[in-house]
Amino acid sequence: MLRKSKLFHLIILLALLVSAVSACQQKVPADPDILYVNITWHQHQPLYYQDADGIYTRPWVRAHATKDYLDMAQKVAQYPDIHATFNFTPSLIRQLNELAAGTKDIYWVLGEKEVSELTTDEKQFILERFFDANWNNIIALYPRYQALLDKRGGSSEEAIQAALTNFTDQDFLDLQVWFNLAWFDPTFLAEEPLLNLVQKGENFDQADKQIVFDKALEIVQEVLPYHAELQREGQIEVTTTPYAHPILPLIYNNQLALVGNPSAIMPELTFAYPEDAVAHLDLSVEMYEENFGTSVRGLWPGEGLWLRKSFRWWQKQAIALCRRVNRYWRSRWVSIPSLAIPTVTSRKRTCSIDPILSPMMTAIRLRCSSGIGRSQIRLALTILR
Repeated sequence: MLRKSKLFHLIILLALLVSAVSACQQKVPADPDILYVNITWHQHQPLYYQDADGIYTRPWVRAHATKDYLDMAQKVAQYPDIHATFNFTPSLIRQLNELAAGTKDIYWVLGEKEVSELTTDEKQFILERFFDANWNNIIALYPRYQALLDKRGGSSEEAIQAALTNFTDQDFLDLQVWFNLAWFDPTFLAEEPLLNLVQKGENFDQADKQIVFDKALEIVQEVLPYHAELQREGQIEVTTTPYAHPILPLIYNNQLALVGNPSAIMPELTFAYPEDAVAHLDLSVEMYEENFGTSVRGLWPGEGLWLRKSFRWWQKQAIALCRRVNRYWRSRWVSIPSLAIPTVTSRKRTCSIDPILSPMMTAIRLRCSSGIGRSQIRLALTILR
């Protein structure tokens, strides 16, 4: 049942990420119902600030490592016929490596601290920030976590001050565990050692917290090596992005904004630092080779904007579908306003499957219903061997 559920979600994601190519007028493949699509997961976190002690001020690299980054690759590995591209930005790679080496974020530091040692300000921080998870889809799944949210009430200053008085030491300790535990993928929560904590649910102790953070560190340390191994095996390809995910052409020369929007309101002074743009690319290549042990081939430009042809293939952000019309493929651009995730897109020469320029491709059978609209797209997808 679990495998069917995972396959179902993977197919749904496939449907969302389907991108047809801008050159669909080229030669029709032998079977016009076959469309080669590139499935790309864009894994990115900005460089979060660190305090004077080197502690990260945000937990999101760790939280998404335990919630998404490793688990997503493991799901792909369960289906050998599925090939995908994973994009890791250098800013994310840097922070994953630092966390793997022992750096912590403030949520980690306060989460593992003895409740009796917490200051009033630290307790207030926990009350304000340790419910930073989706209330309906995450917190509501766990009765004790929901009960703690209900007990805190709102997030106003008055509510927080009242909670400082009403919360017991055990309430704080359970909240310390639940915030960090809830940010694991359900797959990990269904396995030991975390399963026992989920089933326990409340009245946690310091030893329970250690289990949570030990598992978090284990997963963070596994993220990059696991992707490197899948790439060596040929199932995925890992790509890079300019170092800090910049809008690269605007670093090169901000007047290039006028190319896309001639009526843009521009600053009085021209900002043009081509050497910085090159440095972003050079740093990304250097970090990629250090972490994946091979030369990089593909680039996801920040916000889909690129500057120079320094990679074998690159991606341009778009949402597109190709549908069959009168026995040939015609490009159809479809607006999906509710789509909040980065969309995959095509190579420069997308209709011909060139073994050198191709990223990881998966063949699917795509049939579009007539009357494609802005708010509804009906797709029937069959994953082919």
